[in-house]
Amino acid sequence: MRLRLWLGLLWITAGLTLSLNAAPQLAPTLDQELTGTNSVVYCPTLQVAWDELKKLVGGPVQMEGDPPLVAQFNKSESLRETIPSNVFVAMAGWVRDGIQARIQRALTDKFGAEAPAIRNVGNQETVAIVYAHLQQRLRFPQQFVRPTALPLKFRGATGEQDVQFFGAPPHLAARYATQLNVLRLAGERDVVVELKTKTEDESVILAMLDRPATLRAAIEQVRPHFQPEAKRDHQLLLSEGDQVVIPVMQFRMERNFSAICQRPLLNEGFKEYVLQEVYQDVDFRLDEAGAEVKSTAAIAVGFGGPPPGPSPRAPLRIAFDKPFLALLWKADAKLPYLVIWVASADVLLPFAKPGASATPFVP
Repeated sequence: MRLRLWLGLLWITAGLTLSLNAAPQLAPTLDQELTGTNSVVYCPTLQVAWDELKKLVGGPVQMEGDPPLVAQFNKSESLRETIPSNVFVAMAGWVRDGIQARIQRALTDKFGAEAPAIRNVGNQETVAIVYAHLQQRLRFPQQFVRPTALPLKFRGATGEQDVQFFGAPPHLAARYATQLNVLRLAGERDVVVELKTKTEDESVILAMLDRPATLRAAIEQVRPHFQPEAKRDHQLLLSEGDQVVIPVMQFRMERNFSAICQRPLLNEGFKEYVLQEVYQDVDFRLDEAGAEVKSTAAIAVGFGGPPPGPSPRAPLRIAFDKPFLALLWKADAKLPYLVIWVASADVLLPFAKPGASATPFVP
C-alpha cells in the first residue's frame, strides 16, 4: 500500500484581521508573530492574489487609513515560484469581461474532474475578481503504520491530549530508510525530519524546535538543514530498532478578514472602489494514508456592500509529541508553500477507541 499525501483545503478572498486567542489561526504573511498558545497556518495563495491585485490597480495598493496589513502585503516578496506551477491557477479580470467563466475554464483545464467550482465572492456590485487556486496531491512511496489501539499523548501549549498517530515502528523502521531522512537530531527540541514523496523534489518537513518569534524565523531555522549539501552530508537514515511517531493532523478553519474591507482605495482610477471581501478557509489532513491540500484565494473589488542508512548507533526515538513545525517544500524554492506551527492539539485528530486492528507499536 502506498501513502497518499494530499494537502488541505484553503480558500482565500480579500481583507484581513487577526486574533490572539487559543483557536487555530490563519496568518496573512510569514511575519505573523507566534506569541500565544494557538496553532498558526500560512499558505502563500493570498499573497499571490494580492500581487495580481497590484497589477490590476497599477502598483502597490493604496487604501484610506493606511492599514498596516496593506503595507505588509505590498512589501512582501512574490511567492508564486514557491508553488508547483502544474498544480496552481492564478487569474485576475473584470466581471464585465467574463472573468468568472474564464477562471472556471482554467480550473477545469488544469484539474479535470477534480476541479472545484469557483467560489462566489463579492456581490452584485463587484466589478473585478482576483483568484488563485492551489490543489496538490502527494504520495509517500510506502504507507506508514497507524495503530488504532494506542494514543499518542501530545503535550501542547494548552495541555496534554490523546491523539491519533502514525509512523515507523522499531521492527519496520528499515523499510522507510529511503523515504524518511533525519536531517538534524541534536536533542529532543532540535530535530528536523524529511518525509520524501513520489513527486520529484517535493517533501514534507517536520521540525521540533522551541517556539520561534515568527513563522519566517521558524523557516530560517529549518532552511540550513534542507539545503542539498546539508542533506547529503548530514542525513541519518532509519534502521531496525529506530522509531518515529507523528500525530495525525486534521483541521478545518475559516475566517472573514474584515480589517481592510470596505475602505476606499486611493489608487488613481480606483478611488470609488473598495475591497468587498477577504475570506479564507483551510481544510488539511495528514495521516498514514495521506494528506490533502487545496487552497483558493479571491479578491473582490467593487463599489462596497456587506462582506461575504547509518553507521552503528543507538536506536532513535523521535516523537512529535510537543509543539512542532510542518512544511511543504519544493527543493528548488526559497520558501515552503505551506507552513503549520502546531502549538496545541486542536489541529490534531483526537484519539478514538479501537476499531479495526492494525500493527501496534507503543509511542
